[in-house]
Amino acid sequence: GSNATLIQSFNKYRDIPRPRCAWEIDDASQTRIDQLYDLIHECMHAVHDLSRSTASEASRYNMPLELGIFLGAKRYGGRQQLSKRCLVFEHESYQWQKYLSDMAGNDVVAHGSQDNRIIGLVRDFLNSHRPMVVVPGAVFIREKYKVFSAELPGYLERLGHEDTELQFKDLLKIVLEWQRSQV
Repeated sequence: GSNATLIQSFNKYRDIPRPRCAWEIDDASQTRIDQLYDLIHECMHAVHDLSRSTASEASRYNMPLELGIFLGAKRYGGRQQLSKRCLVFEHESYQWQKYLSDMAGNDVVAHGSQDNRIIGLVRDFLNSHRPMVVVPGAVFIREKYKVFSAELPGYLERLGHEDTELQFKDLLKIVLEWQRSQV
């Protein structure tokens, strides 16, 4: 969920790109799909979590669609887009094959909804695709994440937010403010 997308912010090094999400854009003059096209065009690294997509008819297929757009941009988007890299998650191994069989041969990683595993996998993904950037170890990031999670209710109370009304952009701002306070 949102935990995986925010892991990147738990890094004191500014060379790691900040998480992006269509929810950060509030513009009724632009359709959600156009917002996604723009974000995907701008982002060279992506994490796609397919764990909420299943073979049941009640599932949401936004993540597989976004992954498809990302892969299409990499394939057909020109020279700069060729360097796009992505990490694809699922809850249990091989569940994605029930509804995305055309992706056979791609590496999809099961996270089991375990925050520690997600943190380590995202960290390793960023580290492997940013060779000139020092990325802290997973243990360091996990500890920072635990501290932040413990302090988050206090931030929400001070800012007058209820956990249920918190938007992605609000949470990202809180993470960045918290991060500055840790220096």
